[in-house]
Amino acid sequence: HADGKDCYAGKRQIVDYQCKPKIGEPYYYIDCFLDIVDDIWSGDRMDDLVYTSGNCFKTKNEAQRYADKFSEILKCRKS
Repeated sequence: HADGKDCYAGKRQIVDYQCKPKIGEPYYYIDCFLDIVDDIWSGDRMDDLVYTSGNCFKTKNEAQRYADKFSEILKCRKS
């Protein structure tokens, strides 16, 4: 950031990974446009990448909360 400060300093927290979905279960992830995508777990490479990156959510609402946080962080970088 321009003033050398982290706009979210002190607000970080450790979050546990959710349980990995089982084959056939729905899950949600955030795409590069910060849109929420729904999918069905098949255990393929894409599912594993989404899960291991921490971008796997049980509910659309939970995914949206994180997308909103990401959006705020990116807005902070602009100022």
